[in-house]
Amino acid sequence: MNFIEQMIKNKKDAEKTIDPRVLKVFKENKQEIFYNDIIENQSEKKRSSYVYEWYTGDGKIFYVGKGVGNRINHILYDELKNDKPDGKYNYLNNTYGIYSRKVIENLTDWEAGIFERYQIRYREKQGEVLFQAIDSTSYFGNINEQEDKLNIQNQEPFIFVMPYHKRYYNYKDDDFKFDTFDLKQINGVYLYNFNWRENNLLQDTKIKLLSLGIKIYKTRCKAVDTVFVSGLITSDQYLMLKKQNYKIMHIKQIKV
Repeated sequence: MNFIEQMIKNKKDAEKTIDPRVLKVFKENKQEIFYNDIIENQSEKKRSSYVYEWYTGDGKIFYVGKGVGNRINHILYDELKNDKPDGKYNYLNNTYGIYSRKVIENLTDWEAGIFERYQIRYREKQGEVLFQAIDSTSYFGNINEQEDKLNIQNQEPFIFVMPYHKRYYNYKDDDFKFDTFDLKQINGVYLYNFNWRENNLLQDTKIKLLSLGIKIYKTRCKAVDTVFVSGLITSDQYLMLKKQNYKIMHIKQIKV
């Protein structure tokens, strides 16, 4: 047996130390197991980790995680306790009820991390909208795709409805609309969500608004009743602004 053949044999022997359920995930996803990963897994003596899911009373899975001990129940004493009364966790609990289950047990921490990532991808492919992904690149990816598709880079009006709003709150795209531009209804304006790349656009917008006799404020102070946005805003931002009783308008609506 030459050196390479011995290395292959050693790796196959070492793979036998990995939980067969986790090993199956690797093979089904055609992922390579590196020797260093195996060594890391072998160094863990305890098999006390597990992967769990939180789901609603009507069967929607909204969270996949891993942990040990009582981690599975931390939604009861952590998320719900720290959530705002009208926050998403309390909303789910009050609307549907929240339940939990262990998907797989008796794993090392390394194995649980591997299976957790697999389970997240698996559930997302099934159409589940996971709360832990709301601020992740997958959501920003969706938003960027919409920007490219609708040419939002040119500041076209668009409100991106977050998938979890559609999934759990039953919102539709038509539920989110910019307010009608009415000069008589505007007292004070705040320019919302402009970024440094839009400095010229920001200055042009200020000039247009000032030419119409509209006061512009640097903060959302009491005098502000309207916010103007450029490009895209999300349904999260929209609902937050509406909760604070702002009229929401787009710079494309400005009539000069």
